[in-house]
Amino acid sequence: HITTKCCLFCNDAFSFTPAICEGADACKADEICIRPGVCRCKPGFFGADCNSPCPDQYWGSDCKQRCSCYPFGKCDGVTGKCTCNPKRWGPYCQNICHCGQHGTCDQFTGLCKCDPGWWAQHCNKQCLCNLENSFCNQTNGQCICNIGWWGSRCSITCACNGSPCLQNGSCMCREGWYGQGCKHQCNCINGKCNSKTGKCECYPGYRGIRCTDLCPSGYYGPNCEKR
Repeated sequence: HITTKCCLFCNDAFSFTPAICEGADACKADEICIRPGVCRCKPGFFGADCNSPCPDQYWGSDCKQRCSCYPFGKCDGVTGKCTCNPKRWGPYCQNICHCGQHGTCDQFTGLCKCDPGWWAQHCNKQCLCNLENSFCNQTNGQCICNIGWWGSRCSITCACNGSPCLQNGSCMCREGWYGQGCKHQCNCINGKCNSKTGKCECYPGYRGIRCTDLCPSGYYGPNCEKR
């Protein structure tokens, strides 16, 4: 049987004292023995049973360390690391964010990260992009189109027979397709075709219109051009 006699109090200023316990193996699972007969709560907790987290303005062993970023943030109960409140940044959360209603600021640099559909240094300019088909560059407001769309506002469908297109509508043909609109299919057996001309570019060791012929004796390389 373990008998434990503990004393812990706090006043209006949040002053804490460690539990002073008696009895064999008196320290509980949530306590640390600092010397025989004296137990202390693990960092980040206080109370007779060591199960009460530190208030936001304190941290550490028995919650005796004052949080340097309070009241504009709160400290990790164990490490004292600050987490700033919304619209605050800096090592002690002492700076006010200037990102408006449509952005949040980086806790360490103060730089704004805009919500979708907004851009500029303080996220105060609305994007003119079709947000279903694109996203907006936060720095300059330029629309970056999703695959399959093009135009200044990404509102035009690519006419590339299933291949993607550039921001100006130019097609980038998939492997095996070529020509305007990527409408023509290549038939290269042992090579790949030029996306503009459709001409087969044979792999090393092959030649021919469709790259079906092996290199003759004494020749090697792409299209058997080396000897």
